[in-house]
Amino acid sequence: MDEPQRTECQFRISLALPWLLKLPDSTYEGRHGRNQYRLVTKAHVTSVGNAVGEGASVMFHAMSGQLTRATGAQVPGAMLRYTEVVIDFFKKIAGSAVSQDDRKRVITIACRCLNHFLDAYRFVAKDFEVRPLSPKEFHETRGGRGLKVQSNMKRSNGHGTLTSGVFFDEKNPVILGGTTSIADAAVDELREHLRAGHTPPLSPLLLLNAEMYLQTGQTRMAVIDASAALDVIVEQIAQMWLLRNGELLTDVDRKLEKMNTVVIMKDILLPNLEIPVDSDFPWENWCKKYRVLRNRVVHDAYEPSPDETQECFDNISRLCKFIGSLQIGTKD
Repeated sequence: MDEPQRTECQFRISLALPWLLKLPDSTYEGRHGRNQYRLVTKAHVTSVGNAVGEGASVMFHAMSGQLTRATGAQVPGAMLRYTEVVIDFFKKIAGSAVSQDDRKRVITIACRCLNHFLDAYRFVAKDFEVRPLSPKEFHETRGGRGLKVQSNMKRSNGHGTLTSGVFFDEKNPVILGGTTSIADAAVDELREHLRAGHTPPLSPLLLLNAEMYLQTGQTRMAVIDASAALDVIVEQIAQMWLLRNGELLTDVDRKLEKMNTVVIMKDILLPNLEIPVDSDFPWENWCKKYRVLRNRVVHDAYEPSPDETQECFDNISRLCKFIGSLQIGTKD
């Protein structure tokens, strides 16, 4: 049986993000795996209203913009500060019409491309409030907008068939309900990351997660993610050093699997990396104090204070930056 002819189709998915990105309204071109995409951003900012007396307060749900409480204030409409994004790419489909299965696959690709963009953005902008969206969050309605999917399929006569609609299914129902910007140089850096298909390193992303948890009072998660960031960068630098000195990748992976962060530092990195003698290297402080804190958090369910967490985060941030800046050479 002959397979149906595959037809090239343009897809465009638009949605509102839960955050206002610190980006100028623009078009960004990216590549994630085998998928090339174009992403357009547009910021939306709505005034909260005017206070009519002392002690005025207005509370909103952070993810949806829904008004939850207003005291002593005039609120003409819901306060929404968010960025609308449109993701555009081409895919080949089987047959002459876009099926429901095609749309589901396309939405999965769009979600992955968006998260690639968000990871690159938060790495460059150091925006700890932003994170990748889960598939469920990708479908959520914000600003009165459902997940809109458009397709434009080329026909043999040169014309196209345009379809458009709000996507939903039994798992993802539709529930309707002056911006700041990073520097131009950072925007250019973001574009380069996206065009090249770079995936940001894990350690800085974990530190951004930790900073978000710290700001929202989730001190245990902040310590755990910050500590994981240190584990990741120590193992990555050790792997690079071992590979440069002629060891095979399989042997390196087996060796590092049996070693924790402290052992890797003492046995591999400290004896071989060029650490200035007079440098303020915060390693000993981490070993004596913040490694102990991390173990209490993980094994004893200890809830550290905000001050403890901030000190731990600052120590690990400096340590990760220091280790990442070290020169990796070869054995003499």
